[in-house]
Amino acid sequence: MDHLSIHPVSGVSQFEATREDLVGLFQRCGHPWSVTAHPDWVSSWWRSRASSSRLVCCLIHDDDSLVAAIPLEFSKLPVMTWTSTNLHWGWSSALIDPTADERWMRTYAQWLGDGAGPWASVQMGLLPIDGPANRQMRAFEGPGHKRFWVRDLASLDLTDSFDAFLDDQSKNLRRKIRRTEKAATENGLSRKVRVQPAPDYLHTVVGAVSSRSWQGTTGRAVYSDPSNREFYRLLTRDPGDLQLVLNHVEAPDGLPIAYVLGVRVADVVHHIDTGFDPEFADYSPGLLATLDAVRWATEQGLATVDLGIDADYKSRFTRDVQRAEGLELTQGAVGFVKRLRPPR
Repeated sequence: MDHLSIHPVSGVSQFEATREDLVGLFQRCGHPWSVTAHPDWVSSWWRSRASSSRLVCCLIHDDDSLVAAIPLEFSKLPVMTWTSTNLHWGWSSALIDPTADERWMRTYAQWLGDGAGPWASVQMGLLPIDGPANRQMRAFEGPGHKRFWVRDLASLDLTDSFDAFLDDQSKNLRRKIRRTEKAATENGLSRKVRVQPAPDYLHTVVGAVSSRSWQGTTGRAVYSDPSNREFYRLLTRDPGDLQLVLNHVEAPDGLPIAYVLGVRVADVVHHIDTGFDPEFADYSPGLLATLDAVRWATEQGLATVDLGIDADYKSRFTRDVQRAEGLELTQGAVGFVKRLRPPR
């Protein structure tokens, strides 16, 4: 194999025509946080944003073998909107074959310089920080000013039972779990799980809780964005290899008060969205929903629960935190302004 080529795919039908090769690449990559680059995820994402964004997936082949897939969303930056170069390529994941050499990065850098058109910033990642693809990304040489950002990603190893998971927790957390579950029973809270919920059911639970959560009241909940609501609807309608799992808690009157929304791929479930009603914070409904989500995963015999970006409450459950890194490139005046802000 000695010839690399790059093919920017910009239509949903073109992208979906390469699904078999993309699924194979996804399986070879293996790192659990790559769900946002799974072709079935990307297809639904593209369809939910077809009228508002330009989307491209850069496919890099080594002869006939697909070695990299880099989804990009082309959008306006919220700064200096009068300039013609305030365009931004961004995504949260990329698939790089672990056996690929550094030539894929040189091919991508050349496309950014010659074929991508005007842009102010480009983001790529996250990639396992100790993996070969990340080391190659760090050696990037091409257009723009580069900087890197790091995220800690928390996950649970579920090789044992749910009871074994509880036994591995701290004494204080086990005590809190017992008190929380006892209080839930005494106060009539109910816990439910729906696998591949209907769109209306998902909207009833996630929409209701999100609107009352602290994220929702400030407009920052995932579900606050109409495009994200459409994305969820498409995932429930045509999930492909993905499986949505909704664990939620209800008050005695049936009002949803907390949820954990997961996406299962093979033997990994990725928690992509959570929320709870702060009026019921004394009952720790978010903890109940998370415990039920982990219990469901163990009952299904899954190997891993991906908790996503590390946060204080996630560190209570696991010490298995893996570090991942992303790359941001900026250029021009707008790129300089963007460098004044932390990468997202």
